[in-house]
Amino acid sequence: MITKNEVKKWAAVTTKPAITIYVPTQRAGDYEKSRIHLKNAIREAESNLEELDVTPPEQKELLKPLKALLEDTDFWAHQSDTLLLLRSEDVFEQYRLPIAVDNIVQVGESFYLHPTLPAVGGDYRFFILALSQNEVRFFEGHRYSVFPVKVNDLVPENKQEMLADLADSARLQHHSAGTSSDTNTIYHGQGSHKDLDDNTLEKFLRAVDDGLMEMLHDENPPLVIAGDEQVAARYRALSNYPNMWEKSIAGNPEKKDAVLLHEEAMTVLRPDIASELEEMKKKFSEALAGGEASFSTDEIVRAAGDGRINALFLVKGGQEWGHYDPTIRKVAHMEKPQAGATDLVEYAAMHTFLQGGKVFQVERSEMPRPAGSMNAIFRY
Repeated sequence: MITKNEVKKWAAVTTKPAITIYVPTQRAGDYEKSRIHLKNAIREAESNLEELDVTPPEQKELLKPLKALLEDTDFWAHQSDTLLLLRSEDVFEQYRLPIAVDNIVQVGESFYLHPTLPAVGGDYRFFILALSQNEVRFFEGHRYSVFPVKVNDLVPENKQEMLADLADSARLQHHSAGTSSDTNTIYHGQGSHKDLDDNTLEKFLRAVDDGLMEMLHDENPPLVIAGDEQVAARYRALSNYPNMWEKSIAGNPEKKDAVLLHEEAMTVLRPDIASELEEMKKKFSEALAGGEASFSTDEIVRAAGDGRINALFLVKGGQEWGHYDPTIRKVAHMEKPQAGATDLVEYAAMHTFLQGGKVFQVERSEMPRPAGSMNAIFRY
């Protein structure tokens, strides 16, 4: 799965030719259809390379690793929703994306990356705390992705670590008091087969919260707890985190991988996700009335180049071919791709993303203003 930093890395690469291929895939089952999609995409890329006057030997070398994938049975057996391939003279990268993207083949001077943005968390962010006495895990989630966050240096990994810390503290106290009875100190619940008593459980939960708050002290996205509801309720009651989600992910989190936790968190958070998009659409209407929003491609492209876009709404799969010259701030439009053409949607999306703006990719019916392929709220 591609990360935000990797998108930024590949966005900075300018090379010719740069081949970008998106192929719909299946998580399980018959992969022959996906393999045929890639075979057709390679043919299209080959045709585009010919139009760019790339020599046959250079074409063969560029396409060699792509063609090798066609016969790799194990490769096709482990896919997600979309396969992304990036290829240039010095680059060959493959990513499994947990989002649906139609067949796309682009050959140009840079990689075609804005379809990846929903997968790297451009439009909704939350946290998952998988909490049990035997294991503490933490994740950062987005609408289409989830990433583990290392917290073992901040919080007790489990009750055994907590009990060991308490025992060490007691031994220090005994030593400082001049006694020799520290080896006889016992905490109820020590060992994997017993639960912590109420007092020690509270110490455990407070230690988890204190550690997390060192990392989250200036954060406010929703935090969803996965685990036993009684433990989750106690943690919510004592936590200092300001946006603790009231509904938990039920069941033992130790038996759930990151993908399953993400799916269940999205179900829990669905009302909030829907309301965020509606709130942003409302802000667009208000900003438009005040001259701080637009649905004009030319105005949006210029604002993106200036770093002025706070939120950008795109029609899924939308493209607008043309060229933008930032020196004279002129946008030219083309009916179809030509030599030197740029997808203006890609330009606006990537400039918005790279400069910290939010990018929403939605169906046309969900756009604030369905006319055109882009709507934007400006920072100023």
